[in-house]
Amino acid sequence: MANAAKILNAVHIYLLDDDEAVCDALATILELHGAKVQTFSSLSETRNARLDGHPGILLFDVQLLDGLGQDLLVELRGRGVATPAILMSGRAEIDELEPIMEHCEFVLEKPVDGDELATRIAALVAAAPG
Repeated sequence: MANAAKILNAVHIYLLDDDEAVCDALATILELHGAKVQTFSSLSETRNARLDGHPGILLFDVQLLDGLGQDLLVELRGRGVATPAILMSGRAEIDELEPIMEHCEFVLEKPVDGDELATRIAALVAAAPG
């Protein structure tokens, strides 16, 4: 896991999840791998943030109290935000997310294993141009 920590050391992760326990747990694990994590608990809070100020990853839950994470992702793509994205889903709608796949790198089923997530993010970062 040393490689993941080294690669994630320069990565900003923008984590949107309205479940405080999930958000805190994932943020803690990713920070242990060296990432800088900015957390959000609602679409409106995330919508008002600057999400392209640092190289990073968007990590959005699909089902939120105030809407759908994938809808925000489509909106951000329309505004020119090209930051790589990962969606997380705790429900069976992963198959229903097929149309959104052009906007994100992959979808993870909850519960998400934090160490696996860090490894997958590291692979995304390593594969990114530049």
